[in-house]
Amino acid sequence: MNGIGMGTWSDLPCDRAFKSICYDEEVTVVRQQQKMILDLVGEVKALRLLNAEKDKKIAFLEKRVDDLEQYTRMSDIILTGLETKPRTYAGPQ
Repeated sequence: MNGIGMGTWSDLPCDRAFKSICYDEEVTVVRQQQKMILDLVGEVKALRLLNAEKDKKIAFLEKRVDDLEQYTRMSDIILTGLETKPRTYAGPQ
């Protein structure tokens, strides 16, 4: 027995065949869990690549928007010194 009060396989009153079956079941569960972990690791890698591609596309599109905004400002005309009279939408008074 260990310090927690749980026994080891050798402490159990069972035969070798039972121990072998239990061990085989545990190995099967561990293999299934390993396969799931490997599948998830592969999925994470694929998602990271997809995320990196999207980051590049976002950066490209942001630069393109900046360039287009700069291009539209290039042909702006700025008038200064003009007096303006605000429009009124109220009827005649």
